[in-house]
Amino acid sequence: MRYGELIQYEPIETVIKLKDADKIDEAKRLVKSFVVSEGMADSIINICIPQLQFDETIDNKGIFIVGNYGTGKSHLMSVISAVAENKEMLDYISHEELKKEMGKIAGKFKVLRFDIGAVNTPLRNIITKEIEKDLARYGIEFYFPPIDKVTNNKEAFMEMMSKFEDKFPDKGYLIVVDELLDFLKARKEQELIRDLTFLREIGEITKSTRLRFMTGVQETLFDNPAFNAVAQTVLKMKDRFEQLIIKREDISYVVSQRLLKKNDRQKAWIRSHLEKFSPLYKSISSRIEEFVELYPIHPMFIEVFEKMFIVEKREVLKTISHLMRELLDKDVPEDEPGIISYDSYWKFLRDNPSLRAEPDIKRVVDKSVVVEDLIEHSFTRPQYKDAALRIVHALSVHRFTTGDIHTSVGITVENIKDDLCLYIKMPEIEEDFLITTIETIMKEIMKTLSWQYISYNPDNQQYYLDMVREGINYDAKIQEKAELLSDDTFNRYYFDLLIKVLDWNATLKQKNMRIWEYSLIWNEKNVKRYGYLFMGYPDERSTAQPPRDFYIYFLPPFVEANYNKKYILNGKEDEVFFEFINADEEIIEKIKKYAAAMELSELSSSDQKKIYEDKANGFQKDITKWIRDNVSKCFNVSYKGETQSIIYWLKGKTANYDTIKSYIDEAASSCLSLYFSEKYSEYPTFYTKITEANLNEVFKSAMNYLAGKKTETGKKVLQSFDLILGDDIVPENSKYANYFLNELYKLPPGKVLNREDIIENVNGEDIDKRFKLEVQWVVLLLCALVYSGDIILRIKNKVYDATTIDSLANMNVGELVDFDSFERPRDIPVRELKTLFTLLGLPSGLVNASLSKPEEAIRQMVSRSEELAKKVVTVNQFVVSNKTIWSKPVFDEFEIKNYKDLLNNFRDFLDSLKAFNTPGKLRNFKYAEEELKEKFKTLETVKNN
Repeated sequence: MRYGELIQYEPIETVIKLKDADKIDEAKRLVKSFVVSEGMADSIINICIPQLQFDETIDNKGIFIVGNYGTGKSHLMSVISAVAENKEMLDYISHEELKKEMGKIAGKFKVLRFDIGAVNTPLRNIITKEIEKDLARYGIEFYFPPIDKVTNNKEAFMEMMSKFEDKFPDKGYLIVVDELLDFLKARKEQELIRDLTFLREIGEITKSTRLRFMTGVQETLFDNPAFNAVAQTVLKMKDRFEQLIIKREDISYVVSQRLLKKNDRQKAWIRSHLEKFSPLYKSISSRIEEFVELYPIHPMFIEVFEKMFIVEKREVLKTISHLMRELLDKDVPEDEPGIISYDSYWKFLRDNPSLRAEPDIKRVVDKSVVVEDLIEHSFTRPQYKDAALRIVHALSVHRFTTGDIHTSVGITVENIKDDLCLYIKMPEIEEDFLITTIETIMKEIMKTLSWQYISYNPDNQQYYLDMVREGINYDAKIQEKAELLSDDTFNRYYFDLLIKVLDWNATLKQKNMRIWEYSLIWNEKNVKRYGYLFMGYPDERSTAQPPRDFYIYFLPPFVEANYNKKYILNGKEDEVFFEFINADEEIIEKIKKYAAAMELSELSSSDQKKIYEDKANGFQKDITKWIRDNVSKCFNVSYKGETQSIIYWLKGKTANYDTIKSYIDEAASSCLSLYFSEKYSEYPTFYTKITEANLNEVFKSAMNYLAGKKTETGKKVLQSFDLILGDDIVPENSKYANYFLNELYKLPPGKVLNREDIIENVNGEDIDKRFKLEVQWVVLLLCALVYSGDIILRIKNKVYDATTIDSLANMNVGELVDFDSFERPRDIPVRELKTLFTLLGLPSGLVNASLSKPEEAIRQMVSRSEELAKKVVTVNQFVVSNKTIWSKPVFDEFEIKNYKDLLNNFRDFLDSLKAFNTPGKLRNFKYAEEELKEKFKTLETVKNN
């Protein structure tokens, strides 16, 4: 069943248009239907008639008819102007005294009626243009001179009225204008001053001519705070106008008979429907017939309306008409009463701008709006949010029924239940459960409001909107603060947000400057490049020392249009610019509110500071989410004067950009790739990604690979420099290693190549002079040459050769990169090696062969030493086993210890020979002849025993 099927709806809601009175029949209807109270009759007789008549000489003035929307302002002006234009209209005035007094003006005027729309034309031009058109209807040709051709307007109006009176010697000219206030409020200050001055001139003209001027305004102009800026001009105008203010009148309405008529069948259906809910609501059970007559309007709607001190009582007809029009095509809910109560009126109060001119109304409305917003965004029981908002609306409306908005009077939980017919879905219809649920909702409302704004009076168990305990409207303070902050402040906090959005915890390069050291992956080479990130303009670049490879700028968004463009168009090959674009008004507003909340948190006490910080965090969360959701389109990226979206610069790459920073980095790297390639033209391509975080780790992996601790990471690093063939380390295949080796061999024998000969410091970073390799990679290449026996490396005056590669691998990076020099290895020690081969039982001639074919000599040396080492181990095991012959031990304790030490030392010596397993390492053979002979005495001892 639809609501429209339950009532015979006849709306009582008319909008009077001033121009309708131009038509005789419509003018007659308006005069007939005008209801005149005693107060209104007195105002017309004592204010309007004296100023309009011209039979008696007085100081005539213009007239302002002041009344809110729906108070009958346009209707009143239509009636007065209709009678002034046509004497026959007097017959339709129902108030006898008013009829008699209006005879003084009846039929004595030609009337020009018009209203002013949303235009930006000066008031003078509007009125003079309308007058010119109107006079033309009567055959009077008159044109006002342009505004820049006159020194005042009175002379032109005097001339105009002279022509008018020539045509109509016994008539006055009444100009009636509606909707003036909205027009004036939209004017800029200087425009408004000219308009008000023109009104004053019109008011002055009425004193000396038969021109009369009447206009309708929703609020009084004379003490209106909207015109404080032009108060002196308003004061001058005030002397030339009288005001007729439409006051509140008590008018009784029988809503059930005029708006909500029903037949018996309709009433029966409604009664049956409501009886289902009567166990929940005492008001329905005790007043069922009244509920039926007024359905779907709650009787309390009208009762509360009659108690309200801020609205015309006849406004109830208009309000109910509006509500019913919205409801007619909707279905009556079967599982709830479907009743409209006085809480529904709140939206009409809240949205009526004219009511806010009264301070008390404004205070209540402002407070209620704050409460609504808090409930809307912070209420933690979403299933009860709609009910909570209805309760807040009811408390707000009720605040205007007590006569004093500060009194501790409100509504109880029972009132909320019955007077609103508040319904909460429940398994069974049970009044106690409903009451308990409403109590729960009230507690949640109070909690959400931090026990502010709404109070509870335990004496009468009533809740009320508390106008004494103001509380702090943090959102309003944030909004107010935001309106006072400068663009520079907004930019500063935008940059703060951006750092958080990037989820980047770098330390400022320079205190109090928005400059950070930054790095990007150069994708083509799989390595990091180092630069700076700026929040601001290139003018600050001089503060970034030393210079680096690139500069990323995030430009401020709160600047004049095209201000950033001059920097973008002059961008250099190492500069990338990011601009924040396409942000909707909501996000811009949240950035401003974030700035305001952060500013307020700095100035507040600890308790308030936490609240403002929480507010700021909320804004930050929303802004961050928006940027994450829109990162592909909310930044323009500019490089060398070309501006494109981030997506363009990613150039179809489908990598998983899981963070905002990854988008930023990839776009910047894409822009700078060609520049990096030109600057580092011979830089190697790494087979594993090298970052600032893992640089030392992968370097150590490569060093460990040289020392025999092989890993895939170490292998990939060495492969990047062509140091690996299969699994073998072959530096001669690397152009990088060969370069440093060739530089050494350009020197005479015995000379060394010092660190400073190949390394230079560029912008604070040590790199090689040829390839621009970081010093770590230079050290790795030199260590590979040490491994192959091609060079000897000197660090802190200590020499490292192929036999000490393990020591190099175990050194920390800082020591390695601070090497002193490197030099050629010594020649192969032929005499000493021949002695070794003889002692091993190998032909000494193999040493001569090793000069041309070293592999075979090395193989036999290593094989023979391993064979002897095994025998030594066997003998050692026999010695320490403490065997006995004829029940006596073979060796005493002293002999066991002596033999054990000799054998272990000899075995260690034999193991050390394995280290000389390359031709280069043979050059570093370190044992002298006498030392070798001494070592092999152990072998003789073993044989003799």
